Amino acid sequence: MLIGCIADDFTGGSDIASFFAKGGLRTILYNGVPIENSTPEVDVCVIALKTRTQNTKEAINIVT
Repeated sequence: MLIGCIADDFTGGSDIASFFAKGGLRTILYNGVPIENSTPEVDVCVIALKTRTQNTKEAINIVT
């Protein structure tokens, strides 16, 4: 993996993932923190969270 990106919502995550893919990078988009323990053969991993709509403490707990 070359690039990791965390988005604060799914719309932003899907937007940035599409830009990377359009640029020719192998890209995967997760809706939330991935629970599987595999490492896909990709250039970019985008994780879309729901931190925009959560209170600050809950958002921090998701990311840490």
